[in-house]
Amino acid sequence: MNGRRKPNMAPCQTPMAEQPMPERLSNFDEVALGYTPEQAMAEAERCLSCPDRYCSIHCPVHSYIPEFIAEVRAGRFEAAWELLRRTNPMMEISGRVCPCERQCESHCTRGIKSEPVAIGRLERFVGDWHRTHSASNPPMPQSKGKRIAVVGAGPAGLTCALSLAVAGFDVTIYEKSQRLGGIPIWGIPAFVLPGNLMEYQIRQLRELGVPFRTGTALGTDVTVEQLRADYDAVFVATGAERPVSPAAEGLDLPGVVQAKDYLTESGRYPGKTVLVFGGGNTAIDVARTALRQGADSVRLAYRRTQADMPCTQEEWRIAQTEGVELIPLVAPDRMIAASGRLAGVECSQMELAPPDYPGGRNNVRPSGQHIVLECDLAVLALGFENIPVPSLPCDNAGRIMVGRDLATNVDGVYAGGDAVTGPATLMKAVAAGKDAAAAIFARLAETF
Repeated sequence: MNGRRKPNMAPCQTPMAEQPMPERLSNFDEVALGYTPEQAMAEAERCLSCPDRYCSIHCPVHSYIPEFIAEVRAGRFEAAWELLRRTNPMMEISGRVCPCERQCESHCTRGIKSEPVAIGRLERFVGDWHRTHSASNPPMPQSKGKRIAVVGAGPAGLTCALSLAVAGFDVTIYEKSQRLGGIPIWGIPAFVLPGNLMEYQIRQLRELGVPFRTGTALGTDVTVEQLRADYDAVFVATGAERPVSPAAEGLDLPGVVQAKDYLTESGRYPGKTVLVFGGGNTAIDVARTALRQGADSVRLAYRRTQADMPCTQEEWRIAQTEGVELIPLVAPDRMIAASGRLAGVECSQMELAPPDYPGGRNNVRPSGQHIVLECDLAVLALGFENIPVPSLPCDNAGRIMVGRDLATNVDGVYAGGDAVTGPATLMKAVAAGKDAAAAIFARLAETF
């Protein structure tokens, strides 16, 4: 601080308006409505502008957090956007779905004695402001004559493609789905993340002349070897998209569905008494979607306690206000049928392991007791796992193995995002995309 500014020492974050109950349950419009300029500036006043910048250090992309907040505080929103976009081209998306409470905000000095600065909400505000107030398109760079293939049109792939396209590389994006955007498009409902935000990212790439080859799967329609022969470098960001299934009987019963299928085609899976297995943001999204689809009862069944749930506190708070209930310490054993379809789930009741249990106290074990939970729809939201990529080195979990610069052992081929780390946060995917772009740039710099 310069010693002249007196920060706003209000202990609580500036509230964000929300779509009221019960109207929100009758539509898929965004629930959190964002900050007004006045609210954003008020929240920015809570920042102490710490010289140690712990928030930036613990941000996966190391955004210029105190600096962009200072611009918001002064009402220079476009300047704030210019600062943020250097590290995070998806700020309006990350501001909605990034677990800031476990990353940047958890290291905010204000959080020691009060609530931390609402960094995620401010990122969202800045991104939304630019998108709605600026008509500027990305400048067309001069081509460097180098061709890059990016495999996967999720956050990691799109970030890498944008970074390289802006730098003058001729980028082509391959995607096995017909829909572009990855999990933010098909896995996050519109009441959390409106689809037009990802479409905005894609439109920027199209305006830079980047072509998309949809319906093209790596290993089936095109191989790593083919891409490497046709391009100067390749970045593989295929994600982790195979749903995890529990070791339970009767998973093929009508009324049992994976979260991915439910979120992409929820209208196909009606249910009045819905049981969702899982404790992450995907499970929360499924539960809230079920309420909007007309469910009378929606319960979240989780094998640990509420304190252990990997979803963000904000997501769980909103879910509770909408009527989602939690059944902790249960794991599915057997799907129970009646008249040929699901009628309930027999679950093992779990207990927290003692402190000396292998893996620590967060592990759980069956208590020996069982419980039957009635439902007519069970949705499995237990996460995703990796599928090994042909011709690339993968570990036992199917994750691509890379070096420090995200290079694989195949010359000129890089990999990043969930394909390397396993399921992770959006910002870690963005960070991987930027790191891969930097590595590719460095590799080819001497040739142009």
